[in-house]
Amino acid sequence: MMKRIFLLGFCFMLLAASAQALSITVDGYLSDWGLNTSSFGENDNNWDPGLPGVYVFQEDWVGSGDYVGPGYGAQNYDVEAILVTVVGQNLYVAIATGFPQWGIKDWDAGDIAFDVGSDGKWDYALVISNYVDGDNSRETVLGGFYQVSSWADVAYEEHAVSNPFRMEEGSLIGTTDFVYQRDPDHEEFPRYFIEAAIPLAWLGYPGKITVNWTMECGNDYGKVEATIPEPASILLLGSGLFVVGAFLRKKFKA
Repeated sequence: MMKRIFLLGFCFMLLAASAQALSITVDGYLSDWGLNTSSFGENDNNWDPGLPGVYVFQEDWVGSGDYVGPGYGAQNYDVEAILVTVVGQNLYVAIATGFPQWGIKDWDAGDIAFDVGSDGKWDYALVISNYVDGDNSRETVLGGFYQVSSWADVAYEEHAVSNPFRMEEGSLIGTTDFVYQRDPDHEEFPRYFIEAAIPLAWLGYPGKITVNWTMECGNDYGKVEATIPEPASILLLGSGLFVVGAFLRKKFKA
């Protein structure tokens, strides 16, 4: 009986440790995601830290003729990885891409799109660039998190798999922390890190969420689905730990 109790307590402690494994600062460095990107080359890197609760899209390669899929453009247009996780009361997103915040050749950087419930409806946008055709003139709040009523699609119909591109109309919910900066360890080729924190209260604890990001031409994109734990699950874990701890204390005193 005591062996079972210790095993149960150990399992609860493992769950608690997994839930609190990361402590993320929104600063554009991904070491707190469990990655050492200083050793990464231009292509073929492993962006998966292998940590529980970290959901990863990665497609870090350039094919023949500078193909990145569904279009072309080599490293400049490559969406290398998207990582999503929940820590505390925030959903964290990290993106690695060769595409700069100010755009390329009048192609603009898109908004980060969120499909709450992963039901095919893109509900929210995080604005991470206000550049339009190379001019910093878009009339949205930088870092603003919007409930979206209409989206703009990518420029090429044949790249529709990359949609959605950018919010056209929406209502501002609030502003949040984000960065969009050059990878400091690699000046020899273009790579930028985008990092953001979204309060879970804005998302309503949907269980599942899909995150998408692309640029105006839709030459490349990244999409990843993540699981968001319900508040009840977190409370249940805490309650379980409390009960196991109390039971063990009682046994030891006896």
